[in-house]
Amino acid sequence: MNRYNHTALFHRFLTATVLILATAGASFAQQKIDPTVEVEKEFDGKMTNIVKGALNSSIPDSLTSFNLDFNYTIFDKPYKDLYEFTPLPSARIQSAVQEKYPVLLAKAGLGFPLNPFAAIAFEPRLKGGNSLSLKASYDGYYGDNNIACKGENGVIERVSGEKRDASNSIFGAKAGYGYRWNGGELNLGAHYSNNFYTYYGCAQENMSHKYDQLGLLFNIFSTHGPRSRARLDYRFDIEYRNTSDKMSEEATYAMALEGGKLAENYIKATGALSPLNGRYNRFSIELNSENVLYSGLKEYNYGIYEIIPQYELTKGRLSFRAGVKLSGRYRSNDSIKGSHTYLFAKADLMLNIVRNNLWLYAAVDGGNHMNSYSQILEQNRWISPLSELRTGSTPFLIRGGFKGQAYGKLHYDVFVKYAVHKGMMQFMGHLMGPDSSLCTIDAIYSNHTEFTAGASINWKSKAFDAGTSFRYSAYSNAKNSTLANGSKPYGYSPFNWFIYGRYNWRERIFIGIAADINSSTPIMPGYKAKGYCNLGIDARYLFNRNFSLFLRGDNLLNAQIQHIPEYLEKGVSFTAGVLVKL
Repeated sequence: MNRYNHTALFHRFLTATVLILATAGASFAQQKIDPTVEVEKEFDGKMTNIVKGALNSSIPDSLTSFNLDFNYTIFDKPYKDLYEFTPLPSARIQSAVQEKYPVLLAKAGLGFPLNPFAAIAFEPRLKGGNSLSLKASYDGYYGDNNIACKGENGVIERVSGEKRDASNSIFGAKAGYGYRWNGGELNLGAHYSNNFYTYYGCAQENMSHKYDQLGLLFNIFSTHGPRSRARLDYRFDIEYRNTSDKMSEEATYAMALEGGKLAENYIKATGALSPLNGRYNRFSIELNSENVLYSGLKEYNYGIYEIIPQYELTKGRLSFRAGVKLSGRYRSNDSIKGSHTYLFAKADLMLNIVRNNLWLYAAVDGGNHMNSYSQILEQNRWISPLSELRTGSTPFLIRGGFKGQAYGKLHYDVFVKYAVHKGMMQFMGHLMGPDSSLCTIDAIYSNHTEFTAGASINWKSKAFDAGTSFRYSAYSNAKNSTLANGSKPYGYSPFNWFIYGRYNWRERIFIGIAADINSSTPIMPGYKAKGYCNLGIDARYLFNRNFSLFLRGDNLLNAQIQHIPEYLEKGVSFTAGVLVKL
């Protein structure tokens, strides 16, 4: 879970809860405007329909889908799974209905402080099992953010009346092709992004951070339609990503950075096979390979390899899966530090206690984490390419809970989790220069145990939907931790409470309000970031099925929101724009 961008987590949970409530067969082609589909899914077009293969993919679905929103607000980031729990494939509800999306989507608007954004996606309706998707988008922010300083009583304070440049921009483009036949599906995808960030909101204008990313995706997997006679389930995925990062600083410090350039080539491949010989039983084997090659500021290669044999039983209301995960690693330099576990237990259990209304679930798992530079950029867009890059590991994780629904309108989930983390990644600010006026943000690693408990509940009716969730996490130092005795991991909030509500009038006017409440969070040795409430609003008016206007407000209380050292998120902001669908 990305704990460093809670504004992103905010809307990801919102989307997840709403989509649970939406019916799988809803489509844009219907004459009746469905509020949940219109509000939550209008920005997402998939290269393929929602039928999934029976074997899990380790490649994110986001690589084969489009999202027209690059805004970092509480409403704009879909989140797949708040609790990091994925039900067994056999327990998922799947549909053979092809979701229909507009052929053309266009969105444009302007925010205050200055935040221009625009996106366009084209997805023609092809015949013969073919699909094609094209998308381009731009999002920029040109403004100043408050700077932070060490205050009294170990609390980070906002410096009154003092701001620094925090401009950033993202240009992105995606293309995807898919082909489906009776027994399987194939997808090809490519994406490119150009990213620019002025460092940390407290740096000089000429201290910046630019990186380009190019990615390619291939996957092929089996499906089982009504005429399929397949006797073998299979899935194969390849993901390639190239990241080129150029750090620009004042000439005084440029020599120490050796040009400040870091290049990464990341390759991930997974494959899974499972014979379909038993009515209730199946065996499967999965092979995973994750590799990263660095050049420039770092010169080394690293790889993680896994083999996962599993047994699965699905009978009546019971779904059970058990296996082991065997893992090895490759290092081009033995001096490269990192945590690695060679053997993990792996098991999942789901039991439908009350048919279609109440489920109990439990899982034992674990895994190694590559923590590649491109993966860290997804969590912290201001990370320094000088940072030490180490692998991490979760040797043991157990989680369980119950979830259910009532009357098709009320949905709830209660869970607990315990985990042991080795090399748990955090971020630390380092001051630079003779006057300590510049700051870089680096990754650090330490060992911790985690206990987390949480719950969510949401309600949906024709005109109104609302929900709330909370999460409490307690961390303690594990054996051989690099942090001082008793220190908590930096940037991990102990408590989060989320609440939202949305009302639609005659499926034409939509008004939503949401609040993300976080407790104070350890942010650096001896100091905590203040707790905050991020309050947002969302309003839309649909003129017709093809044209709508929207207005959004974020951080309306002007809270001091901080997720990483030395950097504060922007204060009160508003965006307005138009959406066109054809």
